[in-house]
Amino acid sequence: MGQSGTKLVFVLAGLALSAGVISWWYRYEAAHEATMYWGVEASRLISQPSEVEIYELALLGAESAAEEGTGVLELGRRYRAAEPRGLTNARGMVHLRHALMSDRNYEWDAPVDPAEIDWRWCLRFFDSQHEIRVVLAADLAAIGRVVAADQTPVEAFSCSPLSESLRAYFAALGLEDASTAE
Repeated sequence: MGQSGTKLVFVLAGLALSAGVISWWYRYEAAHEATMYWGVEASRLISQPSEVEIYELALLGAESAAEEGTGVLELGRRYRAAEPRGLTNARGMVHLRHALMSDRNYEWDAPVDPAEIDWRWCLRFFDSQHEIRVVLAADLAAIGRVVAADQTPVEAFSCSPLSESLRAYFAALGLEDASTAE
């Protein structure tokens, strides 16, 4: 009888180890490309607790080409960032973080030209030492990352699989009417 208990312990330990490896592999596969796109430090800021702010962006006209300041973003075209709104403790922020880190929410084979996008939103994830800015198109179907040093999107991709969820989330936050966001 003593040996059957030992065998059971080994079987359960083997099952636990197998389940852990499968879980790790699944998570790796589900977020590998997103982690590579955002970068290690930015992925940490997005996926783990950090401060989050959102800015609404407005395209600056040619007459304001000389305008400078901290509220101006150069994203292929110049944008003025409105006052930030804190989202750190907003309902659904954990789900948004997971969605941004999920490979299935991006069309990796559909890069877009950042200069051609009508950017409307900028999410800023930050802590005391690092930050990442994530820009979203007006129709919430394209996403780009902004390098803090030069504020230029390095790459932008279609995030069409995520756009309906983003519209609903932004509407729930009172940022825009889900029926008018196209």
